Amino acid sequence: MTNLCNLYRIISNIIILTFVAMEWGAFFTQNNLTEKQRIDRLIFNFTHPYLLTYILNIECYKEKSKLLLYTMMVTLKKVYNDVEVEKKLIKKCSFFSTTFFIAVAVSALFFGIDAYWQVITTGSTFIKPLTAWPDLEDRSTVANVVRIINYMILFMLLTRVSGVYVTVVLFLVCLSHQYTNLNRYFFNLRNIFGENLSQMEKEKKYEEALTIGIELHSQTMWCTRQCESIFNAIFSFQIILNVMLIVLLMLQMMSPGSSLVTAIPLVSTGVSLMYGTGFFMWNAGDITVEASQVATALYCSGWENCHISTLRIRHLLLMTIRQAQKPEIIKAFGLIPLSYESYVSIVKAPYTIFSVIH
Repeated sequence: MTNLCNLYRIISNIIILTFVAMEWGAFFTQNNLTEKQRIDRLIFNFTHPYLLTYILNIECYKEKSKLLLYTMMVTLKKVYNDVEVEKKLIKKCSFFSTTFFIAVAVSALFFGIDAYWQVITTGSTFIKPLTAWPDLEDRSTVANVVRIINYMILFMLLTRVSGVYVTVVLFLVCLSHQYTNLNRYFFNLRNIFGENLSQMEKEKKYEEALTIGIELHSQTMWCTRQCESIFNAIFSFQIILNVMLIVLLMLQMMSPGSSLVTAIPLVSTGVSLMYGTGFFMWNAGDITVEASQVATALYCSGWENCHISTLRIRHLLLMTIRQAQKPEIIKAFGLIPLSYESYVSIVKAPYTIFSVIH
């Protein structure tokens, strides 16, 4: 089964790479286009190389991604795993995955409906997507079959890219919930002093548990840095894609001959894109928020109940709190923080650019 999956992945990568190259070839072979068709060609040819990069990024970091996922979901949870936090994790992952797949499927479907509508109303050929061959006016059976195959390859590309989006979002969601899990761990340490043990035994048990928690915190911060390193190209390109594609979509909607039928696929594509960007930035922002609570959880862990080993524990706790107070921020381009505030700014940017252009 694994060999079949690997074979499919390799073949689909080759097909998608060829497909994107054929789309770029349309710049040289397809010249007799309407304004709408030219903008459509620009939209597809601009976005698909970025989407192909997402797929190749996952391929390049496959082993690192496996190690990161194993660390978050197995290694860290062997020590402590809050059931309620895990339920919330599964629920959130299911919601994001389902919502995004539906949004992308609807967007791709509406592009097909739009192309079919153009065939019915204007008598043109089915040109979603537009590739170097067949020619726009070629109405032969072979040309029509190739157009259908191209549309199926478009679905393959969007399916693979959707898998990348969902994978990245799942990593971010798991990481934010790992910080939540860690906070619960530290808050629960104070329960040690309610157990039926001597004061010395309580303090020894607390110190051992605190040391384990500090190690968990260190590993979780390592996971954050790995997540940023592995997916940095995707985060960065997504911001570029979001700004530029929204501008192109608005230009398309303002072009002559636009109607409700032609606007629906553009709107659905824009919504899918902003959802994808939002899923990245919202969940990365959650990581920053949850990580900022670790210092409070450490302070409330019950250290004040220690009397015998108080100096050693306080010193250990102070160093860890100081480290936990440093913001855990995932950045795109090494500059732009992925957060709720940044998302609002990025959503506003296309409208600013469009108003200047138009």
